[in-house]
Amino acid sequence: MAKRVSAFSSYSVALDESCDTTDTAQLAVYIRGVDNDYNITEEMASLQSMKRTTTGQTIFDELEKEALCAKTVNFQHVTNILVKAVNFIRSRGLNHREFQQLMADIDAEYSNVKYFCEPRWLSKAGMIKRAYDLLEEIVLFLNMKGNAIPEFRNKEWRCDLAFLVYITDHLSALNVRLQEKDQLINEMFSPIKGFQIKLRLWESQIRNQNPAHFSTLKNHDTSNLQYHKYGDKLAVLREEFSERVGDLKKHSQAIEVFASPFSVDLTAILEDMQMEIIELQCNDELRKKFDDNSVYRFYKKHVSVTVYPKISAYARKIMTVFGITYVCEQLFPKINLVKNKYRYSLTDEHLESILRVATSSIQPDIDELVSQMQHQPSH
Repeated sequence: MAKRVSAFSSYSVALDESCDTTDTAQLAVYIRGVDNDYNITEEMASLQSMKRTTTGQTIFDELEKEALCAKTVNFQHVTNILVKAVNFIRSRGLNHREFQQLMADIDAEYSNVKYFCEPRWLSKAGMIKRAYDLLEEIVLFLNMKGNAIPEFRNKEWRCDLAFLVYITDHLSALNVRLQEKDQLINEMFSPIKGFQIKLRLWESQIRNQNPAHFSTLKNHDTSNLQYHKYGDKLAVLREEFSERVGDLKKHSQAIEVFASPFSVDLTAILEDMQMEIIELQCNDELRKKFDDNSVYRFYKKHVSVTVYPKISAYARKIMTVFGITYVCEQLFPKINLVKNKYRYSLTDEHLESILRVATSSIQPDIDELVSQMQHQPSH
């Protein structure tokens, strides 16, 4: 790791914080760097226990989708009822077995409901969608158990659920798309721009009483649908989303220069790069290479550090940018697996070492490690 870091020509860091099983705040620090040959390394740099008070204002992620959802489209009057119903089924062994048997007897599409037990709000999306798909079966089961929930027969509540399912489904899909490994910032920027366009379209159509794309809503009686309520929710979501990706949008031109060097406007480029960009854009052979390769492969294989030093340095800098801190978030479940209730006394140093070995993609150089060890002669 030290050797790779020393070869970095550019690098970025990502930070995020969560609590372990002993309620100790753990700060995860990841580094993403690139060398002169465009080789990208992304590794855990450090795991620091924060013994003092820490708040969400200390460390934050500008694209924290969980807070975005909770603040805008979280219909608590819907989600609380769903959680209540799912808990009634899943938290009691007999109820759970009887529900599964009922699903088998009526040949339902799914055999079970999803149990929500994660701290992140977006993880409710799967539970909400499954509960929606099995709503009639859930109603039937609750009635059989003498535990009917009146909201399940309320038309307005059902429409609210249908709206929530559609929105969380799309937010969840965006979430998954942004979490794909080995992405460059321009590959993340595209789905974000697309989602913003979708939000504007949905809001416009809903305000015009046109639920064309809301497939879940169209399955219900929309004659008395409160379109203005959903339009207002979409407006708040659009504004919040735009605010949270504001910093990314500020750098959209820089990302565009990196992702589309052959079509970028010369006046939008830093002056010290303009001569090289002109030479690049006038090179027909390189233009064909660009069309035939991914952006990363194009730079790695065809943009020489010696021929295009300014462009190369610029590209390597953009390649190091973290789009979101999900790489840190993936570490936190591993922390709780390692530092569980049977190993709560594990020292911070040992915890960091275990996680470094568990998460690293770097193959250890056994011969080098052995050569650094002091031999113990026999007596």
